[in-house]
Amino acid sequence: MSTIELIVPGIPRPQPRPRVTKTGHAFNPTTEGLKLWKSHLRIAARQQAPREPWAQAVRVDVEAYFPRPQWLLNVLPDKTLPMLERPDRDNLDKTILDTLTGLGYWVDDSQVYVGRLEKWYVQDGYGPGARISIDFLELEPVYAKAVVQHAVSVREAREKREQRERSGTPASENNRRPRPVLNGPALINDTCSMDDLAAMMKAGRKVRV
Repeated sequence: MSTIELIVPGIPRPQPRPRVTKTGHAFNPTTEGLKLWKSHLRIAARQQAPREPWAQAVRVDVEAYFPRPQWLLNVLPDKTLPMLERPDRDNLDKTILDTLTGLGYWVDDSQVYVGRLEKWYVQDGYGPGARISIDFLELEPVYAKAVVQHAVSVREAREKREQRERSGTPASENNRRPRPVLNGPALINDTCSMDDLAAMMKAGRKVRV
């Protein structure tokens, strides 16, 4: 297991949920504050990004610190205080995970299976920002093999479905069941390294035991 610690200055911003216009067009709203926060995240995280996206389990813990509102400036100024107002923690989490996914920290943010997110008002003399702790966890080998095989099968099935939709070819029973094909740098076995598994998954290759 390895750990990366990130310190990100700036006001943490949530990722708004997608909106739909009256004509049915979906879009992701954004603001200047959100763009600035994502820029700070990328600057802080880019240098420590792994050479290859991690293909196994991930834990992400976040401590988000916000400036105090005017009405709270003189209340226990020497202490950090729990923040009980918006933004919601799940939207704050989404901004961070989406940004780290884009930087190649992992294959997909669904791999982040656990983690805490805390919201605090800063104490006097400190600025807003976030402390992010990322733990890369290695799975049991037999579970890692199953995870990679399933992920690759799902991806190939989706690609075949999209190809059929583009070509207008009707789905058949054979099309719906992708057949195992060896097309990777190594067979998955007890001596196959985690780097091999990550490379196979990143390349979208189907592998066999």
